[in-house]
Amino acid sequence: LISDARIWTKSLMANVGAVNLLALAIGALTIKLAAMHQEEVKAIRTGIEASKKLREVRKRVMAEIAQLQGWE
Repeated sequence: LISDARIWTKSLMANVGAVNLLALAIGALTIKLAAMHQEEVKAIRTGIEASKKLREVRKRVMAEIAQLQGWE
């Protein structure tokens, strides 16, 4: 009976160790995914800023063209 208890305890400890390793792996994966998400958000924000600047430049160019056409 004591031998069975020792085997059961060792098995339980091995399972706890495996669960801890799995938890660490999931934690590391979660951190990596969060970092990737931050990079994606940063890229999207950069794209939005570039798009806004492009729209501003386009408005200025169109205004310049309209002004030049008025001179003709």
